[in-house]
Amino acid sequence: LSRSSWGAQVHARTRPASGVRMAPLGSNQRHFLHVDDLSPLELKQILASAKEVKALLKSGSRQYTPFAGSTLAMVFAKPS
Repeated sequence: LSRSSWGAQVHARTRPASGVRMAPLGSNQRHFLHVDDLSPLELKQILASAKEVKALLKSGSRQYTPFAGSTLAMVFAKPS
């Protein structure tokens, strides 16, 4: 499968429930809804990035600030 047809199949398979709005994506982005939506290479790249970020955080470095200048919210569907 080409990347574009694979992405279209993933999107069709993971369409949100009626009435749920998903944020628009850039041309090279897609929503992550399930690990099966990733290729083995993409999963390895994500894990490699996570390893780098973890090492930065453990070292006490303040270089990793992906949400600087952003407002974040957490929504919980079930009580903890």
